[in-house]
Amino acid sequence: MTFFSFLKTFSVSRLSWALLSGFTLFFILCSISFQHIMKLDPCTMCIYERISMMLLFVSALVGLIAPHNIIFRWAGLLGWGAMAYKGMTLAMEHVHYQTSLFAICEPLYFPEWLPLNQWLPNIFSAPGDCSEVVWSLFDISMPQWLVYIFAAYLIVWGLVVISQFVPAKSQNR
Repeated sequence: MTFFSFLKTFSVSRLSWALLSGFTLFFILCSISFQHIMKLDPCTMCIYERISMMLLFVSALVGLIAPHNIIFRWAGLLGWGAMAYKGMTLAMEHVHYQTSLFAICEPLYFPEWLPLNQWLPNIFSAPGDCSEVVWSLFDISMPQWLVYIFAAYLIVWGLVVISQFVPAKSQNR
């Protein structure tokens, strides 16, 4: 069995989508614990990155519903790829805010019909400053870690998408 045929077989299993949803849920809970346990105020970009991770989680749940069904699997894959890409671009922009002297973060914006910062302020309010480095691990700031995390999601997503085009092996061998 080749690597891509293994990935295709694995992508049709509930375990693969459960792992994806588990990892994304872990990162969501980390961001909320940074806010409420470590008392680090999220900024506008932090909230947008959190939303990308939450939507990636929803995409994983879509794939988890029926991974054998091509529609659910591809809907999950498309959401996964879109949110990983969006999250990575947001995290890269956030890194720019932290490394540039002149970059200014825009205020948080939600549409009038979906004011998440008013409905759930404990999760979606953004009192922090985008340019401030409030946490780092191994001299890597939180948005830099998010670039790596979302990039890893994109790499795995790309491999899984490529595997979807591998022809099914005959069982008669």
